[in-house]
Amino acid sequence: MTHFRRFIDEHPSLQMRLLEKAHEALREADSWLSELVSNAVPARVRLARLLLRLRIGDGDHIHRLNLTDMGAILGITPETISRMLGEFRDEGILLKVAQTRNGGKLVGRHYRGNMATLAAISNE
Repeated sequence: MTHFRRFIDEHPSLQMRLLEKAHEALREADSWLSELVSNAVPARVRLARLLLRLRIGDGDHIHRLNLTDMGAILGITPETISRMLGEFRDEGILLKVAQTRNGGKLVGRHYRGNMATLAAISNE
């Protein structure tokens, strides 16, 4: 941290850029949370939006959080999350993938998802 702070002190233009990036991140987080926790939006739609936010890169992999965490983010019970994820799996929208390794590096638990269908649900 000492070296980082010294570097920032020596480069004033970097300070403004860091503040701009922090502001962008806060604005995105605020938008993200407001669209996910609104009880006016059906839980299925909010879950689809969350899954799209948890997407890894541009592919079809989605980070798989535990049910309690997903429920806490969306403001619904883990049981409801479990039921809806089961429905998504039954409909062929999600495929649960076990913990995997990529070149010896642990990638973690994830889903493979039909992004077009999740996007359509998220816009309902």
